[in-house]
Amino acid sequence: WHDDAGMVNHHVGITWQFEQSIRMVDSRTAAHYWDYTREAGRGIEWYASNIFDDEWFGSNSPNNADHIVDKGRFAYSPISKGLGFSDIVNPYGFLRSPWNTNNVPYVMRSNKTYFAFGDNIIPSNSAFPTCSDYASFVKSSLSEVAYGLNGKLHGPVHIMIGGHWDSKSRWAPVVLEGMLSYGGNTDLFLLLSKFLWRQGFVHTPESCSSDTAHSDCMASCPETIVGSYEKMTNEDAKAIMSNAGALDLASISDWDAFLATYDLSFKDMLKELCHVGTPGEMYSS
Repeated sequence: WHDDAGMVNHHVGITWQFEQSIRMVDSRTAAHYWDYTREAGRGIEWYASNIFDDEWFGSNSPNNADHIVDKGRFAYSPISKGLGFSDIVNPYGFLRSPWNTNNVPYVMRSNKTYFAFGDNIIPSNSAFPTCSDYASFVKSSLSEVAYGLNGKLHGPVHIMIGGHWDSKSRWAPVVLEGMLSYGGNTDLFLLLSKFLWRQGFVHTPESCSSDTAHSDCMASCPETIVGSYEKMTNEDAKAIMSNAGALDLASISDWDAFLATYDLSFKDMLKELCHVGTPGEMYSS
């Protein structure tokens, strides 16, 4: 539902469908709307917004191992299964992106994305968009408006309250120390993983039984697609990502130097991207 010019139509359409549904239950209601420029204007940090009080939508980073929203009005809100409603489900049948293979049946959130708090690698992405930010795009062309709405004007919120975990610890210093120096960001990993999935490189199991451990039902790039990992060279892995266009999505100009700084290779990176990890609900689209 993101990363293209249809983003605005997608969001309007989904919201309209949701509003029609709740109005069938109670015609006095309407779709909720979070104007986070309010927090920005009052100098309220994103994690301190009262929208995360238990009386509203619960913590932006629940204190439990599975990141389940476990307190307040929406505690343990279940994730539905497709059951004829949609064919786009994850291997466990939940209404999640196919590459989000998490088997936890409740809404999840985390304020850490690939080990970093919120989206704090690029400072401008770790605060709510302001009215001035919106005004700067309203004066532009339609394509610039769509670009702004898709990215700066709401994208960081997905990252800050969605989260991304189940990543290999060796990548922690890459994110916490290296991204700022080389012009990357915490959302880079999921963005590249999604791109490889759309290009047909990342695959997930067709289905996993309810008693299958999440660790045994993860995404991967099968050898039938990328070739033998044992025989794969660093240049082979680089060519796969380059030919898929994945490396063009990041602002990192010297990938070789960036990875070498942390004794990592393109082969290591390809495996990590194909593994995907686990994004929270607000970061999974």
